[in-house]
Amino acid sequence: MITLRNIISNLSHGQSSIKVSVILDDLNRYYNSIKDSIRLTYAKQLGSGMIIYFKIPSEKDKTKFYDICVYAGTKDKINLDTQIKIYSNSPHFAFNFAYVYYKEGALLFSELYPSEFKTLEPVKKNPNLNKGFDKHSYACFKYLTQYKNLSELSDEFKDQSEPTLKPFQLTKEEKEVKLG
Repeated sequence: MITLRNIISNLSHGQSSIKVSVILDDLNRYYNSIKDSIRLTYAKQLGSGMIIYFKIPSEKDKTKFYDICVYAGTKDKINLDTQIKIYSNSPHFAFNFAYVYYKEGALLFSELYPSEFKTLEPVKKNPNLNKGFDKHSYACFKYLTQYKNLSELSDEFKDQSEPTLKPFQLTKEEKEVKLG
């Protein structure tokens, strides 16, 4: 499984000309611009951790929301050594990281991705197979840092049913251009 520490340490590999602080500043700037629009839609305890569902707005189209679901391997406060799993129907996550997470056993709901994302390495988008996350996934984890005890979230949603996630889908043209 992947930890937040794995991801943070990977931010600098292969990117020697970009300082990690610059990347984190950009991610934090994005988070601050959308934090009031983040919708935490469901949470429940799952084994020794929590599975948490979000709707995160697109940066370009504020009426469009991505489904992001994260598993945090703790019921307490998340930290750098928290094991994680992610589902995201954000194109950036799918094209850059879905394959890597799948191979690491850290891709939630892998059946919601086309088979290409689990079998073809992202040679153009992530040739070094770095572990990472996109700005939408980062925003979810950043949002969760405000909670001292993640297990409290499950009480808030105990009478609700688990949401249905929208699968990641591509048009034929997108497949040819982006997977080509």
